[in-house]
Amino acid sequence: MDSSQRAELLRRIYSIVTAAGSSPIVRRHFHYRAKEALRDYALPGRAPAAGLPVNLDLLDVYLDELSVFGPDDAPACAEPPLPVRLVVYGAKPLALLHDVEPALHSARAWCDAHGLWSALGPHAFVVAPEAGKGSYRNLARDRVPARGLSGGQRTLLVARDRELVVAGFLALLLDWDEYLGELLGYPRCCARAFTRRWPIAVREHDGDIAGMIARESEHGPKDWRTSIYARYFGVELIQHFPCRLDCAATVALAERHLAALDAFEPGHAAALRERLATLVLYAGEAGVFAFPGASRDGEEPRWTYDPARVHATPDDDARPDALGPLIASATTLRQREGEVWIGERRVAGTLLDFSTT
Repeated sequence: MDSSQRAELLRRIYSIVTAAGSSPIVRRHFHYRAKEALRDYALPGRAPAAGLPVNLDLLDVYLDELSVFGPDDAPACAEPPLPVRLVVYGAKPLALLHDVEPALHSARAWCDAHGLWSALGPHAFVVAPEAGKGSYRNLARDRVPARGLSGGQRTLLVARDRELVVAGFLALLLDWDEYLGELLGYPRCCARAFTRRWPIAVREHDGDIAGMIARESEHGPKDWRTSIYARYFGVELIQHFPCRLDCAATVALAERHLAALDAFEPGHAAALRERLATLVLYAGEAGVFAFPGASRDGEEPRWTYDPARVHATPDDDARPDALGPLIASATTLRQREGEVWIGERRVAGTLLDFSTT
């Protein structure tokens, strides 16, 4: 984007935010006649059945160029994250990145140089480390209106189409989660499942939806293309939480991503297949572990693995429940009546076998 395009994008966002903030008629229109409201404002995507309610308390936002785009002189990154590359390849309509502000400024500069529309999200987040999750964070401890050069954790929206960025900004601002999922190209069934699970995850599991899905799917079918657990090691093919670990719509979406990567990044596509199609132990705060090459034998679920090949989230091995030393000293995993055994020791966790699909 050049300066005139940034001004154009900012004016577009400002006009809709101002209209929603000043007119109860506009707010009712979005809430009760959302399909018409999207059409009237030329916004993309399908409206959720529950409408798009506008909470006035959420319209506290800084809409200046520095807050929405960052500095003009930010250096471009050498290569943007995978979601942005998928937008470039035409496999994804809209990308949403989460990172510290300087990294997002560099990604935005790359997008400018490659003709993409982009905008920083309206919020800055206060995050805290979470045991067993590597650098991944499930839940922000606080959310505030973002000002330029805050240096904090923020989001970045990227698309080929300006209106997708406008709509994504509004969805982030107004907590339109299901609509945001639609814009990001996520399956509708998964977007709906997220809105159903998220309040429970926040209230009961510190935002750990991945753990909820693991427990729900322990005994059900799984497809490696739906695996979200390698994200804890910095590897991902999909960016959303699937409604099920055999969701057909998610598999189809993952196949589109793989087809693009096969065409443009065949080495990366092959690496993803190898890293995702594996046995995973999800042990909550005790960590997440992947066991490439683990072989299953016997009628009882039992696997033999090579400790040298195990991928693990960074953790404090001095913790009483640390599993790293135990996994390093054993070579077998068992699942018996809902319990997981590493060697001869029973541990809390869920085994998810993505290696057979």
